[in-house]
Amino acid sequence: MRPLRVIFWVVGVLCALAIVPLFLPMSIIELMCNAFKIETVPVGEPLFIYTLRSLFGLCAAIGVYHVLVAREIERYGVLVPFTGIAWIFFGAVCGVVGGVAQLPPYVFLGDAIFSFTVGVLILVFWGLTRPGYHSV
Repeated sequence: MRPLRVIFWVVGVLCALAIVPLFLPMSIIELMCNAFKIETVPVGEPLFIYTLRSLFGLCAAIGVYHVLVAREIERYGVLVPFTGIAWIFFGAVCGVVGGVAQLPPYVFLGDAIFSFTVGVLILVFWGLTRPGYHSV
């Protein structure tokens, strides 16, 4: 269970850090977009601001979820593989949407690879720690 718990803690803390940009002024966020050379982002548009801040809030909530599961991972049996599958799905979505939107790979591949890797690691370590699992 230890490797699985570590994965949940690390991902939880990383995601919970999204609370910081949630409260950043839009001028700083615009500088960050410019640093990634994403010039078509409508930073001043209310819908963009709402979507971006909602995404940061959701990511922070996902971080809290991971920390809660990590604390008592044995108790949340079915949520562990579901979380792994959800990360793999999110990684696939990032890869496909980023490619279809013709974004530069450095914009979306980090998210896609990280998400897919986390999902696979969760499923692998969940499988190794399940009762009744016997290695050959």
